[in-house]
Amino acid sequence: MADPDLSLVLLGKAELPDAKELLASPRFEGLGATVERLAADQLVFGLGSGGHLLISLIETPPPELGPQALFGSLSETALEEAKAHLIVAGIGLSGSRTERDAYFAQLVAAILECSSSLGASFGEGLCYQDAKFFTRAVDAADGEVPVFLTVDITAAPEPGERISFLTHGMGRYGREELFLTAPLSGEGALPLMFELMHWLVTEPERAIRPGDTLGRTEDERIPVQRSPSPIEGDPDVLRLDLEAD
Repeated sequence: MADPDLSLVLLGKAELPDAKELLASPRFEGLGATVERLAADQLVFGLGSGGHLLISLIETPPPELGPQALFGSLSETALEEAKAHLIVAGIGLSGSRTERDAYFAQLVAAILECSSSLGASFGEGLCYQDAKFFTRAVDAADGEVPVFLTVDITAAPEPGERISFLTHGMGRYGREELFLTAPLSGEGALPLMFELMHWLVTEPERAIRPGDTLGRTEDERIPVQRSPSPIEGDPDVLRLDLEAD
């Protein structure tokens, strides 16, 4: 059996979502979901397509919740307001990695809409996204994997008035992490990163290899390198060093 699909949902109130409200959610429509367990601290749904959805209430914020949570769209205010969290697990979901992620994201979005949610993480992600951003991202993906939720991006300062962006989670899809550096004064670095992330996840037949050239415009040709990850002990990354636009 595949590993569970996981999400942590930050709550403003220490309470489970309402089971009847979840079942009535349009996101649950057609899933053939049934309540298999209803307790003070846990909900378990059976899913008609196979597998189960477990929602467990923990009456404290996640112990690892810290500054890294703010790399997503979550605000400091939301972190301060978090009183509890849900551990959401999809057990035995079927399909490919991208199919499972798209399906599970819909389930998490329903939970966010039926609870006192402030935000949520996805999988083993570092970042927490604001609840409304999360649901909008799921809707914008239109049934595909919501890449901007399943793959995190962190930023760090670099020498010479530059900044770097590093993905976390591309290995989930059998891809190398992306590491992009750019001048602080430049533009277009993040849109390029988002574009590369999206097609690497959603178009498995495409690839980026060392020696390929990429850019923000048709005329820009920046060579791709494979280099050590900026995180000690992690696998090598695909690196792209942008110049001023």
